[in-house]
Amino acid sequence: MLKACCFLFLAALGALPAATGADVYRWVDENGVVHYGDRIPPEASRHDREVLSERGIALESLPGERTPEQRAAEARQREIEAERHAERERRLNRDRVLLSTYLSVQEIEMLRDRRLELLDAQTRLTEQHLENLHKRFKSLESEAERYDYPPGTASDKPPLPADLEAEMLDVNKSVQRYETSLQRRKAERGELSRKFADDIGRFRELKGLK
Repeated sequence: MLKACCFLFLAALGALPAATGADVYRWVDENGVVHYGDRIPPEASRHDREVLSERGIALESLPGERTPEQRAAEARQREIEAERHAERERRLNRDRVLLSTYLSVQEIEMLRDRRLELLDAQTRLTEQHLENLHKRFKSLESEAERYDYPPGTASDKPPLPADLEAEMLDVNKSVQRYETSLQRRKAERGELSRKFADDIGRFRELKGLK
């Protein structure tokens, strides 16, 4: 079969006009038939083709015309390959950093514990601020009970003083800000724990540890 293919290829070359340095192309049509020629017919321009050497070795691959859908699919495939390559590079870089930074699992755990302790201390401080703010707001609400508060609920009482209302709004905004900060710190702690767990697991793999 191989000899027959070689014979057909040589016969096809022999049928081409003799021209020193002329390119020889090979392409497959929609019916799966292989063609050879020193030029590409217009109707075959949509097919992929190869430039061959005198010995029939493919020197270059030339893409045929693409539909918009094909171009979009190929562009997406290139993006996927680029993302895979970037992810491989990130993994390799992470491995290099792990091996060059730590000598043992214990070192990673010590750093993890220090980072978590610092984060926990910040969390406790935020919780303390929140507790004080809640106490202050309750105190302000107790004072506001002597006035028409919420406005329009007690017409027989004097209106809420502007300075008291402003302080209540300010304390309430502070409560919301600290609550948001507290939620962010808790999420950060979970993410930090997961990251160190991944690092420890990967370090064990690289070092061949159980």
